[in-house]
Amino acid sequence: MGGKSNQTKYVTELPILFACIAKSEIGSDFNQRPPENYLDLTKLVNPEKTIVDIRKAIPIACETGTRDFVANFNMAKEYIERINSYCVANDYAVPAVFDWQADDNNNDNDSPADILFVGHPLGGVSVKAGAPNLFNLGTKDLNLGNAHGSDLFEHLAPVEFSTLMKAVKKCVVNSIPNVGDVWTDPSRKEHDLGKYAIERVADNQFELRYSKGSVTVDETNLFHNVYMTQKGMIKKIAKRANRVFGDFYQQHKDQFVKERNSLYAVIKPKLVEVFVDTVTTDTNKLSQLGGFTERAYFYVDFGKKSVYYVPSIDDVKENIQVDIANKEGTFGAGLDLLCEIKTKPESEPTTVEWHIRYHTGTFAGPPQNMIQGLKYKENIWQTL
Repeated sequence: MGGKSNQTKYVTELPILFACIAKSEIGSDFNQRPPENYLDLTKLVNPEKTIVDIRKAIPIACETGTRDFVANFNMAKEYIERINSYCVANDYAVPAVFDWQADDNNNDNDSPADILFVGHPLGGVSVKAGAPNLFNLGTKDLNLGNAHGSDLFEHLAPVEFSTLMKAVKKCVVNSIPNVGDVWTDPSRKEHDLGKYAIERVADNQFELRYSKGSVTVDETNLFHNVYMTQKGMIKKIAKRANRVFGDFYQQHKDQFVKERNSLYAVIKPKLVEVFVDTVTTDTNKLSQLGGFTERAYFYVDFGKKSVYYVPSIDDVKENIQVDIANKEGTFGAGLDLLCEIKTKPESEPTTVEWHIRYHTGTFAGPPQNMIQGLKYKENIWQTL
C-alpha cells in the first residue's frame, strides 16, 4: 500500500466507514489511539480482518496530518444521515452491519460499493473523491477474438499498430545517442521518477527498466519486441516494459499524428460496430453505462459534496435509452464515444464516456473497456 491513490482512497472511504461504526467523535488525535477505542467493531461482519486493514490504512490516510480526515468524517456523518433517512422513508431497515472492501477490489455483492451493507437489500456506499471512473469492465464480453492479455489495438490493426510503435521506438532511441544516456518521463512524481526508463548501455544495447524489472536488448530485437535470454532463447518483451515508450508517446504525441490517425481510422469503425452490436442490444450492458448494477447502492462524492441513490438494473432496464453523440477524435490512449442516457423519455440526458483504452499505462497492458465521465447524474440517479 501507499502512494497518492491509496492516500486519497483511505482519506475518503475510511471516514464513511467510521461514520457507520464510530462510538462517538473520533478526535483529531485518532491516529495515535487504538481504533477499537472509538469504533464499534461489533458492527463489522469480519472485525478481525477489517481492523487489520484499518490499522494499515490510517497512517497512509494521515500522511499529511489528520485535518482532511476529520473534516471528511464530519461530512461523512451527514452523508450517512441522508442515507439512513432514505432507507427509513423507503421502508428499508437502517444498515447495521458493515464490511470494507479495503484493497481487495473484489466485491461480490452485485454492486460497486466500497463500504458494504451486510445482510441488506442495498449494496452499500461507493465512495469517490471527484474521480470520474465508474467501471472497468475488461474486453472479454465484447467478443473481439483477441487472446486474453493481448493488445486489442494490435489485434484489430496489426500493421498500423506496428507502424506507430516502431515510430515511437525510433524517436526514443534517437533521443539517447550516447552510451549512458537515459530517457524517463520527466513529469513523473518523485516517488515514480525513473521507474520506467530506457538507457543506452552499449553502442547497440539498451536496458528497459519497468517497475522492479529490467531487460537488455539490442536495437533489432527492440524493434521486434523480443529479447534473448542467457540460454539463447528468444522471448517476447513483457508488456509492462513498453510503458517507457507509452510515456514518451504521451509526451510527444504531436510527432506521431500520421501514425496514430492511421491506427484510429482502422480501429474506430470496428469498435463502434462492436459497441452497437454488443452494448446497445443488451439491456444489462446499457444499464452499466449509467452506473446501474444488479443491486441498488449509494454513491458519495466528496469532491462534489454529493450523495445519490443509484437504482438497480431491474429498476431501469425496461426504459433506458442510449444514443451515441457524434464525437470526433484521434488516438490518444484509445477510443472513446460520448453517449447520452435517459431512463425517462421526458428527462434531460446524462452523458457518459465509453472508452476502450489503456488503463495501466500506454502500450503497457491490454486495453480496458471502461465507463467514465458520467455527468448530470441527477437526471438518472436520485439526489439525496
